[in-house]
Amino acid sequence: MKILVLRAVTWPFLAMCSVVARVWTLLGSTSRYRARRLADSGTAQQARQAVEARLRAIAQACAESAPLVLRLLVVEDHYTRGMSGWDLFNPVRPAYRVSCWMRLSA
Repeated sequence: MKILVLRAVTWPFLAMCSVVARVWTLLGSTSRYRARRLADSGTAQQARQAVEARLRAIAQACAESAPLVLRLLVVEDHYTRGMSGWDLFNPVRPAYRVSCWMRLSA
């Protein structure tokens, strides 16, 4: 009998925790519009240009020291919005509003 009562209480509680975690994540996360605006800001543009120049310099240095010929250089620029998390009893705010990274393929 106790097991049936425990099951009857446990499942709704877990479902409620899941719903609360989803709502907290939606409310605490950076919106897509704000993330796009932050990624397109002047500071972000300058940082992108500096990182791209540094990546191109690294690729050029590798091309000079390797016996291979550099034929194609692809620089990819990505950003994601900050997402808050939920640790059962400890709500976590996102550390960053926007996370950006670049990848170079040569």
